[in-house]
Formats: sequence, C-alpha cells, structure tokens
Amino acid sequence: MSKLRHEMEENVLKIVKVGVAPYLVGPTGSGKTTMAKNIADELGLDFYYASGIDNEYKLKGFVTANGHPVLPSFAQAYGNGGGVPL
Repeated sequence: MSKLRHEMEENVLKIVKVGVAPYLVGPTGSGKTTMAKNIADELGLDFYYASGIDNEYKLKGFVTANGHPVLPSFAQAYGNGGGVPL
C-alpha cells in the first residue's frame, strides 16, 4: 500500500528543509496532519499530534492524585525540543 501524499507535500518539504516552519491551514480532512507526519518521517523527526486543545491541562499536562505526571503530546514535544535540530 502506498503512502498518501498531499499535492503540496514536496513544496512544503522544501520549505521545511530551509528552516521555515509552515503554517498549515485547510478544512477538516484536507491532509494537513498526514502531510506533517510524512514530512517528519522523511526528515527522521519525531511527530507529535496535538489537536483539540481547549483546556490548559491538555497543553501543559497534569499530575495525578498518586503523583504521576501525565504529559500530552504538546508537553512532550516542548520538553524534548520538538525533535527539530537547531
């Protein structure tokens, strides 16, 4: 099975390779997340999916009553430098 590819993926990949972070905009189901995942895979970077963040704890995480931290994707990416070499 071949990988789904967005029609703009090669152009966006070129932009990312020169160090520009693109802002992907489009309707639901237009392929933004798939394109971002494919580009991360192509560059050997970790991919973190963070969608539907409507509360602070979904962004920063929280600690359970037992003292165990729960880190959502965004907090993991932020804590790990996002996987992007500077």
